[in-house]
Amino acid sequence: MGAALASAFIDDGTIASDVARSVFYVALTVWAYEEAANGVNGFRRALGIAGLLFVVVRVAQGFG
Repeated sequence: MGAALASAFIDDGTIASDVARSVFYVALTVWAYEEAANGVNGFRRALGIAGLLFVVVRVAQGFG
């Protein structure tokens, strides 16, 4: 979440903004995968799958 906040406050188009956004997406992907694979209940697994789908869509859009 810190990386997402950092990219929100840093000017778009800068290297620092791109790095912060990339760190956010990598962290979200790892968290979502862990939830989808090892979630304690169906809701947590569904939340992980939704997170993975979010990342896939955003990457396909070019981080829009």
